[in-house]
Amino acid sequence: MKKQLFCGASKREITPGEDILPYMMGLGKAVFGMIQDKLYVRVIAFSNGEDQSLLVSFDLDKAPYPEENVRLLHERTGVPAENILFFAIHTHTAPLTGYRPFEPSHDITKKSLKVQEAVREYEAFLTSQMEEAAAEALEKLRPARLGYRYGSSYINVNRCQDYSVMEEDNSTHTECSVGVNGAGPVDHTVFVMKIEDMAGNAIAFFINYAVHCVTMFLNDIGNGMSAVSSDIGGNVSKYMEQRYEGSVAVWSSGAAGDINPVLMTQTIYPDSVSGKPTGTCVKGLENSCLMLNAMAGRHFADIIQIVKNIKCSVFEVEIGSAVEWSRTPASEGILKNPEYRNKTPDGYHIRLHLVRIGDIALMGINGELYTTLGQKIREVSPMKNTIIVSHECSLLPDNPGYILDDETIYRCQMSGGGKIPVNGFCGVPDTIASALKSHTKIMFERVLCGNCLIPDFQE
Repeated sequence: MKKQLFCGASKREITPGEDILPYMMGLGKAVFGMIQDKLYVRVIAFSNGEDQSLLVSFDLDKAPYPEENVRLLHERTGVPAENILFFAIHTHTAPLTGYRPFEPSHDITKKSLKVQEAVREYEAFLTSQMEEAAAEALEKLRPARLGYRYGSSYINVNRCQDYSVMEEDNSTHTECSVGVNGAGPVDHTVFVMKIEDMAGNAIAFFINYAVHCVTMFLNDIGNGMSAVSSDIGGNVSKYMEQRYEGSVAVWSSGAAGDINPVLMTQTIYPDSVSGKPTGTCVKGLENSCLMLNAMAGRHFADIIQIVKNIKCSVFEVEIGSAVEWSRTPASEGILKNPEYRNKTPDGYHIRLHLVRIGDIALMGINGELYTTLGQKIREVSPMKNTIIVSHECSLLPDNPGYILDDETIYRCQMSGGGKIPVNGFCGVPDTIASALKSHTKIMFERVLCGNCLIPDFQE
């Protein structure tokens, strides 16, 4: 039986009000004093007459209360929870929300009563706007066709740099920390999916690219305050929606745990005397905005070139989903740290969430996956168009944080005194990649069963 594609999309603004903005928390202990960019929740709804799926994206660092909000969306819309991809663009200059016991400095329950009240008010607003956007996206479902294409964008760089550090006694050791590693692995690929109605009008875009949205992180407006910004991802969505009037453009982060933009407000480099990682930030909002305009503008131009060559010719799709948990040994750091030990007593857990739309496989990961691990997942996937979506349901209590590859863990654990840049919160080498590959196979066997023959997997 033919399964005609239907699509609808909607968005709602989620910018915090001026009355609660001073009480919002930000990453890096940021205090917000103004709004540079409006923030949005965006929803793309898919149906084939039998099954439905939702892509729900927030202009935040992480999507709030995934368990509760996905359940709510299921109850209000009837869309199965496993068919809801729930993620954030991971901008570092937006208010923090959600349950974060694994991020002690961002744990709302440990803040003042006024902060807690403001955050709760904002979270209720987010939920309401999310519900409205999802309901409208489903109401707008109409016959559609989709197309997709790949291209390149060169605004990203590997950020795991080795520093040769000299101590006061002239001894040296190597530290692996955040910086710039021009020779490190990086994926410049951009994936763009376009969905249009049968008259050729754009309904929605789904864009995927591996980069941290940190160009505006630690921007300075004076008095120790920062401006709220949706950074690269949110601005690209805005540009797309302005260019294609009436459409909703969702930008998502790929396997970018070890990837930064080439221009940022914050710069980290080796100190000329000690060799230690040294950070400094550009002063003045206008300077940060110049860099943001350059990064988002270049990225947008690359995306437009891709869109020009997309032909929307797919109008029948299968929709399916699967969830798996990779459970591997934890590093000694987890076992020694009570903040993590109490939450993950039996190891290091990574959630994989596959949502299939036709011959496109969106693979949600509940942490910040490193480049080579994303490559390994795609290598064993029987679907050529497998797209990694990081920060998906990443505020579930079992949060893996940065998902380091074997090479980075080994570099960080070198006998010369290398440091784990994530407080020891990582897995054990030689276990993570194989587990991710194994669970990827299981998920595709489940989703594709009965629809196609699954080829032999290449290890």
